[in-house]
Amino acid sequence: FVWFKARRRSKAFEDQLPDVLLTMAASLKAGHSFKSALQTIVDEGAEPASKEFNRVLTETRLGRPMEAALAEMPARVGSKNLEFVITAVTIQGQVGGSLAGLFDMVAEAVRNRQQFARKIKGLTAMGRASAYVLVALPFVLAGALTLLNRTYMDPLWNSSAGHKMLMLMVVMIAMGSLMLKKIVSFKG
Repeated sequence: FVWFKARRRSKAFEDQLPDVLLTMAASLKAGHSFKSALQTIVDEGAEPASKEFNRVLTETRLGRPMEAALAEMPARVGSKNLEFVITAVTIQGQVGGSLAGLFDMVAEAVRNRQQFARKIKGLTAMGRASAYVLVALPFVLAGALTLLNRTYMDPLWNSSAGHKMLMLMVVMIAMGSLMLKKIVSFKG
């Protein structure tokens, strides 16, 4: 349950990230400082982004450097895109230049990455569904045959050779499911 809630929160943050970056860019273009742009996100943003940026601002008010507070945020949130953003902000702070323009470009890149990931997920949906069916089919079939004709399945359940075959079946299904997962998964 906790894993599910954390994953859902991370996904919500990822979905908000391009809009957060565009809001920060607009705030910087209006002449506000970087801290004021973060405060804008806290004041006008939605959960979980506003809460996370509020934590960063709270840490800076307590004396922690802004770079350190921001550098810890991607690991806490679980966002690769945010890690990319923080790296770009750090480099931009060292080199100089327009931070607002950087946020515009990074927001567009993040949005394109998200669209690409959704497209890949849609294209591999049939493969994932096939994998689920192929993994579940032997178990469902064995259960149905046991319910329909117990004497037919008795040698499988009650003999040493049957137990060995069941163990071999589970190992082969596990190997096959790992292969299917590798085929249909995409890390972008």
